[in-house]
Amino acid sequence: EALFQATRVKRYLEEREAYDERMREIYYGMAQELEYVDDVYCVKAPKSALEIFEEARNQHSCLARYVEDVMEGECIILFMRKTANPNASLITIEIRGDIIFQALGTCNRKLEQKEEEWLEKYAKKKKLVTELEIPFE
Repeated sequence: EALFQATRVKRYLEEREAYDERMREIYYGMAQELEYVDDVYCVKAPKSALEIFEEARNQHSCLARYVEDVMEGECIILFMRKTANPNASLITIEIRGDIIFQALGTCNRKLEQKEEEWLEKYAKKKKLVTELEIPFE
């Protein structure tokens, strides 16, 4: 897995401008629609593919695999953070169509009840459906 992710990062670094331009195309309007902040949590859109790779590293997850899916418009990746610490990784969200398909913490941990309840409220506000996959145990 580490070699696989390193290969993806290398490819990104070689084609950084094209990747980042595609990210801007995909996320420009979506970010305004799906980003959200309240007193407890916020949802942020990555500004570049590099941010997705950094999130994968911070979360100790396979998120780097999703960069191509993002580039092809198959999914949207968002970051859920504590509002008090918006730069620290907490939850990574995968959206396909209007469905929140995955939301996982570090090392693919399941959401805590309060996180899941907040995400459900967020989904309702943003007219999304939650069909969270259960992570591998």
